[in-house]
Amino acid sequence: MGNKTTGGKSGGVPPPLPKGTPLKNPVFLFVLLFLLVCSCDKDEAEVVLPPATISGRIEVLNSSGLAGAATEFSDFLKAHGFDVLKIETDPQWNNYAETIIALRNPHWQGNNALRSKISTENFITLQDSSKWGIDATIYVGKDYKKIIGNF
Repeated sequence: MGNKTTGGKSGGVPPPLPKGTPLKNPVFLFVLLFLLVCSCDKDEAEVVLPPATISGRIEVLNSSGLAGAATEFSDFLKAHGFDVLKIETDPQWNNYAETIIALRNPHWQGNNALRSKISTENFITLQDSSKWGIDATIYVGKDYKKIIGNF
């Protein structure tokens, strides 16, 4: 008895589709669409930032007057494993030329890691003012692009 898909041969390979025949198999189209969508999602999933690996609470305040500066600086910190608790525009100070880091908790174990990632000399260690629940406040100045580079 011959197999209809093999033209009577027992090789198990279906005959090729005639030229110009549109693919009308809905299952094949669904699988093809699924594979295309999944391959796109896979590339996007690689962009997800890693979770914070350096515990601590950091607030980032835009003190430069430049739109988006605090968000960019925050993304830089998150990409390096820091936990950013708060991002805001500093309503009182919005014209800092240089970025300043105020270490509010001198006993915070992330101090050295923060110093090693941010290339500035403008670190101020305050007496223990961590009662506000913040370990460090970063006042982002107009020089922030030099500090974060193209992370």
